[in-house]
Amino acid sequence: MKRKQKEDSKRRAKRKRLLEDLREKMEKFERSMESSSSSLDSESSDSDLESEISSNDDRTRNEGEATLKVILGEDPKSTGEKGPPLCEALINRWSSYLGAGLERDVRDALIVKYKIPENCSLLDAPKLNPEIEASLTPAQIKKDQFSMTIQNKLGRALVAQGSVLNDILVQDSAIQLEDSTKTALADAAKLICEAHYLISFHRKHELYPFLNPEVQKVAMKSNIDGLLFGEDFQEKYKTAREVKKTSWELKAAGPSGYKKEKKSNLNYKRQGNRPRFKTENYVKKNTGRKPSQRYRNLQQPSNQQNHRKGSRKYYN
Repeated sequence: MKRKQKEDSKRRAKRKRLLEDLREKMEKFERSMESSSSSLDSESSDSDLESEISSNDDRTRNEGEATLKVILGEDPKSTGEKGPPLCEALINRWSSYLGAGLERDVRDALIVKYKIPENCSLLDAPKLNPEIEASLTPAQIKKDQFSMTIQNKLGRALVAQGSVLNDILVQDSAIQLEDSTKTALADAAKLICEAHYLISFHRKHELYPFLNPEVQKVAMKSNIDGLLFGEDFQEKYKTAREVKKTSWELKAAGPSGYKKEKKSNLNYKRQGNRPRFKTENYVKKNTGRKPSQRYRNLQQPSNQQNHRKGSRKYYN
């Protein structure tokens, strides 16, 4: 009976709780309906409040992210923020150029259109030094020429971009652009120049293994100009050889000005290699030591054996 009473009391309590929850929900619904009807009259004020709330939320998020970066550091899985989207016309054309490249006619026309200016010959790919080219195989030369074609195209891109920048920077120019646009064009030119230089650096690095150590040291310190290893490479190599020759001459002489004689004992005789195991031609050296008594007993017959042999002779 007691158990039944307890179960009934629990059921009643649950029913009361459910009824109270329903009443609270109904009251909230009525309040929301009243607020929605009043909000129709004050939409402007609510929109201002929502904008302020959203701006405050953005600020709090940015502050929270900044504090997390300071405490924990950068997120290793984050790929970084991306820039604003580009025009669809640019995306369609650039995606095809990046995926399949330019057609040969278009490529040749662009190279002919944008010629290297007179006062900036470094836009062309630096040529191989003739003394180094003579020591390379045809396959190595062909590989280097492929890198040169890429550099020449980057140089033409710089010419095209430089023509626009030149028109902007000239005084009394009709072209008026914002400073941000000018800086963007200049930054793009910087990146192309960096790519042009890195290809030259890679070409030099690929040819180092085919040079002897002396030439390699001079090649690493050489500057890039019209030639890959510099126009004064041959002169630098000659001076490096002369310096090395004089240093060897200075090292050969002793502190007093004469060469030190090597001390060697003329009576010294090198011992031959002893065989590890006995061979057919092996002969034991006579060391001069007397054999032990046990060894002599084994080699000579005993007195008893001699006595027996003599007695046999006597009786016979």
